[in-house]
Amino acid sequence: MNRIYTSAVVSVMALALTGPGVAVADEANDAALCAQADHPCSIRVAPVLREAASYPVTVAGATNTSTTVQTYRVLLDGDRISALEPYGDAVPVKLNAAGIAQASVVMPKLSTNEAGGYVLVGLAGARGVDVSSMVGSFAVLGASRPTLLGDGYGDQKPVGQVLDLQYYGALSSARYTVDMQDDSGGWSEVSAPEQPGDVAASPDAVGHLRYALPRGLPSRQYSFRLRNTALGEVVANWHATPSLSPVMQSRSVMWTPPPVGNKIGNSATRHAHRTAPTKLAATGIIGICAAVSVFPGMRAARRRRHLARVARPRPATSPIDAMRSTKVEDAQ
Repeated sequence: MNRIYTSAVVSVMALALTGPGVAVADEANDAALCAQADHPCSIRVAPVLREAASYPVTVAGATNTSTTVQTYRVLLDGDRISALEPYGDAVPVKLNAAGIAQASVVMPKLSTNEAGGYVLVGLAGARGVDVSSMVGSFAVLGASRPTLLGDGYGDQKPVGQVLDLQYYGALSSARYTVDMQDDSGGWSEVSAPEQPGDVAASPDAVGHLRYALPRGLPSRQYSFRLRNTALGEVVANWHATPSLSPVMQSRSVMWTPPPVGNKIGNSATRHAHRTAPTKLAATGIIGICAAVSVFPGMRAARRRRHLARVARPRPATSPIDAMRSTKVEDAQ
């Protein structure tokens, strides 16, 4: 798709940004939550959120510890986090004697030039964008303005051909339409009919919006806009030029967030990574114990069968043998 200037956004709760670039989280804050905890430290939130709503957050870590959660938008440069930007108010929490705290965080309504994307929940006071040194978890934030992934072409687009404009980070079941500005300055809809499955059912799903440039247009630049039909809001703008020989351009892909806290020894992420070897070892131990208990039983059963055969009287094989056996018994 042509350059559509929408910033991919990711909210991060609990990471106070102090400057760009690669840096580590505030060690004192992370250490206070994780180092003395007798269970994995973590900050949990629902995997799918939406703007203009509040959500519960669960913080786990050291007992009787105070900390703060904070929401941040995450700006992306391709598939890399380029910045963490404050989003909403910070919320102080106090962990109880069990090392658990509950809080409620608000996802504010985004401004008109901010798109939905991912969110992360972590500790306040973080610096930089290296989430491997932070405690937290990602989620997807739905907004009226989605993150656009492209339609398969650059600034020059084919005419009379249905284009598939893909997006994510939209509000559940939100519907959009594409308008083109004509020579008189008016706008007309150029969307194509929907196909089954085109509308994204949730913010973490990819949606499809189909539209086509009319035939017979002069080869000059035209303005296009994406409009949320339910809200009547224009959520994106771009320019495109009709072409008989357009060059295809790969779409962006839905961002895959990296692991959070995998460099922190007592984080839930590190413990999750250790689960598989532990299960494998336990399975091996159970198998060995089963074998040890089965073999003695098998030997005992064989011994009992052998003794039974030895003790069983041997049957007479002829009348003479039977008579001899009777005489021996009478003599006794």
